[in-house]
Amino acid sequence: MEQKKQQALISNIDLAQKNISKLLDMVVDLSKIELGELVIKYEPFDFHGFLTRIDEVLKAQNASKNRNITLLIDSSVPHFIIGDEIRIQQFLVALCENIHELYAMKNIRLTVKVHSHHLNTTTLLFIFTEHDDVRIENTAPFVEYISRDISQYSTQMAMAKEVWQLMGGDISLGITNSGEKILTAAIKINQTTNEQQ
Repeated sequence: MEQKKQQALISNIDLAQKNISKLLDMVVDLSKIELGELVIKYEPFDFHGFLTRIDEVLKAQNASKNRNITLLIDSSVPHFIIGDEIRIQQFLVALCENIHELYAMKNIRLTVKVHSHHLNTTTLLFIFTEHDDVRIENTAPFVEYISRDISQYSTQMAMAKEVWQLMGGDISLGITNSGEKILTAAIKINQTTNEQQ
């Protein structure tokens, strides 16, 4: 029994350390945004590999909480894109860490799609929808944030939205005619050429 208590204590310390680290990163990013010093990098990276890594992290995080995010990648999504991999990761992780409470649902579907434009530009769409009817609670804060700014939901969401908008992205919330909740995050990116890969 003593070993279980020690493991729980170590786990709590590790979680506290991660939370403090996230908080410090958010403060640094907020300061950089306010000073106009936040640098967005545009470099080619393996987007499918990136999504696979994000999926693995989400599965590990959600397993202990008895919840799930099912990732679906449309076949038209390019394998390589040009963008800021770290900032896109921060944004997606922030959304994924808040989406269950925002929807009040245990199981969420994240669909990644694209809308191609001319000259190798593409709009990436990250679409969060309900995956089934396993509710966490009867009321969801989601509806409140359709008429308000999503950044008011949490500090993490506020930071994610600020960075996303700096990269030219947009976030919208809505409810379909059938009553399904939908959160869509869109960002315009460039597809890589063979030479850039």
